[in-house]
Amino acid sequence: LSVLEFGADPSGRADSQPAIAAARDAALKAGRILVFPEGEYKVGRPVAFGFPRMHARGEGRVVIQAAFDGSYVASVDGGADNIIYQSSLANLTLRGNGSPGQGGLYVRNAVHGHRSDIRVRNVAGRAFCVESDVFSVYERLVSDAQNDGDEREHKPSVDLYVGSTKAFGSTTACTFRDCIFEEG
Repeated sequence: LSVLEFGADPSGRADSQPAIAAARDAALKAGRILVFPEGEYKVGRPVAFGFPRMHARGEGRVVIQAAFDGSYVASVDGGADNIIYQSSLANLTLRGNGSPGQGGLYVRNAVHGHRSDIRVRNVAGRAFCVESDVFSVYERLVSDAQNDGDEREHKPSVDLYVGSTKAFGSTTACTFRDCIFEEG
């Protein structure tokens, strides 16, 4: 199910967050994969992918650009009391606006997930934060900045943080494969 069907703007000019949320909800209801066609999608709030069996992927070069301060650009978050089972996220670039504390991808309370080909740029906080995840696979995560010579880009304070939450405990038995952490 394409985010374009719900009015997302791949040019990066208009806020696509409401359209992405509507497409996500429809994809979940129909049991389909949420697809981001090639483009740049500006979002005025963090993009939430925290639902059981939520599968989302980019096709081609896909950038989700934060137009808000702080927080994470995207999350797979079960909240304090829920667990996210069997979700996946693939082939996306999450680009922050460099505001203090802003991070790239936040994952909390997930089990048997798969995150691959995720690139984080221009964040001043944690590029990737994984808390209370069990049996998930993370492949080809990239945290980078300034590879294109833009001196205004911020470097993450931490490339990858792996920890726990009080409610669900430690991150255990996860696989991190072929990741590149260059900056934080």
